[in-house]
Amino acid sequence: MTVEEMYRTAGPNQIPFEVDSWAQALTEEFCTYFFLYQFSIYAVCVWFSYWHYTIIAVFIAIISGFFNASVRLASQRSIKSMMEQKITAKVFRDGQVIQINAADLVPGDIVKVQNGPVPCDLLLLRGAAVCDESTLTGESMPVQRLTPAGTTVLQAVDDDTWAMATHTGIHTQKGQLLLLILYPPKLIFKYDEQLSVVFFLLIVYALFVAITLMRVMYWRYANDQHLPITATWASAVFTCSCVLPTMLHIVLSVGQVVSAQRLKQEGAIFCVVPKRIALAGKVRVACFDKTGTLTTSGLEFFGVHCVSSSQGQAGSAGRGPFSSYRVTGNGVLPSLEEEPQSSNWDLEIMCCLASTHSLSPFSGTEAGVVGNAVEVNMFKASRWTLTSQTRVESASDQIDILKRFDFSHNTMTMSAVVQHSPSGEKGIYCKGSFEHVLRLCRPESIPEDFSQVASEHAYSGMYVLAIAARSVEPSEVVATREDAEKNLSLLGLLLFKNPPRSDTAETIERLRAGDVRSVMITGDAAGTAISIAKEIGLALPGLPVLLGDVETDSHGQNIVCWRCSGDDLKGLNQILLGNEWLNWRKNYKQWRGGSAAGARGEATIKAAKNRAREAQDEHELSRPTVAQERRDGCVANTGEEVTDQDFVFSTEEIVLSRLYEWCELAVTQRAFEWLAARQCPPDLRRVLLGSRLSSLKKGKALGSGKGLCLMS
Repeated sequence: MTVEEMYRTAGPNQIPFEVDSWAQALTEEFCTYFFLYQFSIYAVCVWFSYWHYTIIAVFIAIISGFFNASVRLASQRSIKSMMEQKITAKVFRDGQVIQINAADLVPGDIVKVQNGPVPCDLLLLRGAAVCDESTLTGESMPVQRLTPAGTTVLQAVDDDTWAMATHTGIHTQKGQLLLLILYPPKLIFKYDEQLSVVFFLLIVYALFVAITLMRVMYWRYANDQHLPITATWASAVFTCSCVLPTMLHIVLSVGQVVSAQRLKQEGAIFCVVPKRIALAGKVRVACFDKTGTLTTSGLEFFGVHCVSSSQGQAGSAGRGPFSSYRVTGNGVLPSLEEEPQSSNWDLEIMCCLASTHSLSPFSGTEAGVVGNAVEVNMFKASRWTLTSQTRVESASDQIDILKRFDFSHNTMTMSAVVQHSPSGEKGIYCKGSFEHVLRLCRPESIPEDFSQVASEHAYSGMYVLAIAARSVEPSEVVATREDAEKNLSLLGLLLFKNPPRSDTAETIERLRAGDVRSVMITGDAAGTAISIAKEIGLALPGLPVLLGDVETDSHGQNIVCWRCSGDDLKGLNQILLGNEWLNWRKNYKQWRGGSAAGARGEATIKAAKNRAREAQDEHELSRPTVAQERRDGCVANTGEEVTDQDFVFSTEEIVLSRLYEWCELAVTQRAFEWLAARQCPPDLRRVLLGSRLSSLKKGKALGSGKGLCLMS
């Protein structure tokens, strides 16, 4: 297909839209049914000589119509300015590069990527480009990807970056977005449906009153006093205005506009559809992402908690990063260093920080790179220089990135095949979620306390990643991600701080005061989410947090188990042994047939054992008191050692014992999907539905008969 045929098929690279004239806008505004009803009522008022009321009402109606028309025209002019583009583009046609008007571009054109606005949707064919998508998607960080219309190219990698035009005009992403603004899908709310019913009932009632009034006036007054029928009709119409006020729609629209302006001035909240403000009173649950919403948008690099040998051998045994004891192992039992390090790492750690990323060089930032915020701060900490997308350099070393496997949500990892100079060693670095990286590492390279230390960092509010590496033999071929991410040696933990925003705690408290439950949904580790939830007040102070996750029982069946850790164990202890909690449940029937203690009794026994163990530990350090002697007696009576496993509850236990009302709840994605996919037993459903109202008042929410709807 030739360029002319494609141009006739696709049309010009423009978004056709014209701003309405004042006459058209005012005609559409004043010719609605309600305005016609309004002015008919005002005509009757003039007939009755109600001049003062009529003049004021007509003035308000006209001002309201002009105001609505002006707002509409201003919005149309703003959209028109977004659609207009007066730029040129260099395209490759008929074997040569020519410069044309951007409006003449057609799908299939080969366009040279240059700094500035993107005229249409482009697919990169050669090179790379860093784009600013803030005006199109709201993404504040520059990104390296396809270049849709509406974005701005901040930097092309080189002068030989070319792309193919895929969509033009209204078919671009920008055009579809503007089309959605101009012609939004019709949203039908229950509020609108009920409002129509109310108006219908008012109209029926007004007609009934008008007809009744006309009959009464005609037989009692008009017939005797020989009044014209128009007087009876005018009185009936005037009565309708009392049932269906003429200012009703003005009050509704003005109230919405005033509310939108107040939100904009006091809370910096912009409402595109003011009619939705009235619906905000129906909101009962607000869901938030963590990073960038509840916390700051950037992550502060904290340090690396490195793996070292028990003999203190760290660093490189040879001259390359893949000859170090951390990578080769050398038969030495690994362990973690005492504290994380914020600088002065060994070569293998430094090379990992400098190569496991998907960054691009960009001179417009302080770090000289652009990409994911986590990777930018990690690379900035290494103090290396990214000279190209495949090469990083330091004062004495150089790394060539031979192949890169970008981050995958399925594996929760990313990896890179690299070659170090001047040693010439080839190897693989891997970075990702510490739970998933552990599965890819050799067991002999993992310290015994690694998972515990990683969880402690997560529960302290850190964003935790793990890094690993292995060497590549000269004859080895690494073609897929599976070839690369296997038999790795653990190097350590990457730690990032993600502090909450300054106004997050206040916002959560205001939502709670408005009887709106706040929920955090995040892809971070559960410990990190729980720590942030406590810091911002999403989890109420003093309440332990129970975390639900899918585990396998003794019969090989998957079940959801709820447990808490750290300081929450003490808080759970106090709740389970508290008289108030026991009194609430003393009359509750056993939820499992044949059980001697039931959920309440089992939980109380567990708490008593744990309290007794704590008392025994205190007895060894200080002189025993009377209370401690009683607790020691409890230990002697139980004769069992209490572990954290004693504080594992099933979903039925925490619901039927109503423990969820005394704790905050968090759940992993696997557990949430497991609970949502399974039907709960009838007895559990009865308790769930029976306690819904009281639970909502306490700030907790329960699912509709399938399980708990939880935080995190």
